Amino acid sequence: IEDIISELLDAKEYAEKKGISLTAEMNISKNYFQIENTNGLDEAYKKTNMSVYIEGKIKNLISAYVYDTSITKIDIYHALKKAIDKTIFLSKGVKLDKLNYPVVFNQNTINDLLSLLQHHLSAKTIRVGASKLANKLETEIVSNELTIIDSRLRGGVSVQPYDDEGVESKDRIIIDNGVLKRYLYNMEENALTHDNVIYDQLGFCSRASRTSKPSIDTSNIIIEPGKHDFNNEYDKYIVVDAFYGMHTANLTTGDFGLSVTSAWMDGKEVIPLKPFSISGNIFEILNNLKVEKWQKTKVSLTSPRILTENIKIVQ
Repeated sequence: IEDIISELLDAKEYAEKKGISLTAEMNISKNYFQIENTNGLDEAYKKTNMSVYIEGKIKNLISAYVYDTSITKIDIYHALKKAIDKTIFLSKGVKLDKLNYPVVFNQNTINDLLSLLQHHLSAKTIRVGASKLANKLETEIVSNELTIIDSRLRGGVSVQPYDDEGVESKDRIIIDNGVLKRYLYNMEENALTHDNVIYDQLGFCSRASRTSKPSIDTSNIIIEPGKHDFNNEYDKYIVVDAFYGMHTANLTTGDFGLSVTSAWMDGKEVIPLKPFSISGNIFEILNNLKVEKWQKTKVSLTSPRILTENIKIVQ
């Protein structure tokens, strides 16, 4: 802990010399979990998490943040340097010269987009008749470049032997080359939907605390690598690194409008961009996307970047 505090203070002094105001929050937790259920399970396990949030601000206008969490250890120095460098980089942002570039979502933003898809995959949403994906099992619902796996065994910080109802963890394929393979069930939704328990559907239960009601949620999401190298295929494309406004998205239709706060032009040249807005529809994006060759793990997501040209850009 003392070494971490020393690194934070050194980084703060360095940042101030660059004219950057630096804010850092860190959390280390050790938790003990015990699960008992009516199927006879009585098991316990321990889990350690470390998370860090660092925000840099310059000229009281431009800010950049770095967030990371791990079940082992985070390189605090690297995270601090990344936040400082990103803040300086974005402070030099330029206005877009045109509004029809391909858009790439990286590991910082893909999870938020997938939350809209997850809503329509939830067994509860299907049961109440609010899902666009009802009765779509074994049909192609998105681009055949997309394979999505849920796993509590690998791929991120949500590693644990069971879900929060005691269903054993394993890799669960949700979408396989664009084809929908399963919906997301917990025991409650299974009981409300079927006369008998269908164990293969379970494994998506999450509880915020021991007193909270079980809900449906994913764990570690893994998107399999694609075949594309965006730098070789495109001279210019926009990388969207951070946005806000997903809470205003239309869950029913999948439409969204977002304010992009961190982005840059990539390809033959990397150029920071001033903030702008984007709008689109999650189903149109997922049906018309390209998946990069290389994966990267960020919190509970292991994924390549994804590219779409089905985005409207507004200055």
